[in-house]
Formats: sequence, structure tokens, C-alpha cells
Amino acid sequence: MKLISSTWRELEAVRRVMYSNLDKIERQSVQVVSDNKNVKHILEVGSKKEILNDICLDIVETCNESSITLSSPWIPRNRNVEADSLNKRGDNDDWGVQWWVFKKLDQIWGPHTYDRFASSSNRK
Repeated sequence: MKLISSTWRELEAVRRVMYSNLDKIERQSVQVVSDNKNVKHILEVGSKKEILNDICLDIVETCNESSITLSSPWIPRNRNVEADSLNKRGDNDDWGVQWWVFKKLDQIWGPHTYDRFASSSNRK
């Protein structure tokens, strides 16, 4: 399984938070404070990686359509301890069976082709 980069996760978080709060941030100045220099750079100039650039373009277009002024100051990791600690917590809603259990169930009732509840972190 290919893991998603931390830069993708952070950019996607920016997009999701922006969408879920759009009514509150229209015609406002918004700062995306990050200890990830890639996030800062991508929000300012885009990315050569298509998947990251697509997220960036979506963010920029949303800002333009909603008259949002976006800035992305970078801070050192040692000044971002509280925010960083939040992403280290486990997600209690993101669970799955262990591989050996899945294989056993697959032998009995398989093959299984779709897991409609899977996420990128718990898919089998």
C-alpha cells in the first residue's frame, strides 16, 4: 500500500477546513500557518506533482471566488508543538480488522472485491 505524503494530508486538510468554514471566511484574510515548508511553497506557487497542484488550484480558485486573501506563513516545528500533537492522536472512528482476520474471512466468504468502508489507512 502506498502511503499518502504528509504534504498531501496537510493541503487536503486546508481544503476541507476551508470548504467547511466557507461561510465564515468569505471576504476575509486567512492564514495557513504550517511547519511544512512544502505546504507554504505549494500554496504560493503550486507544485510539479499533479495531485498536489490540483489541491492547490482548488484552494486558489475557491479563494478567488469567495474573495479570500490567503497567506501561508511558515513556523519552525518547535513553535508548532500543540498543533502537531493533535495529528498524532489516533482516530477512534478509523478501525479495521487485522490482516490475518481478513484473510480468514476471505477464505470462508471471499473473494472480496470492494470494501465500501475502507479508508487509505485501513484498506485491505
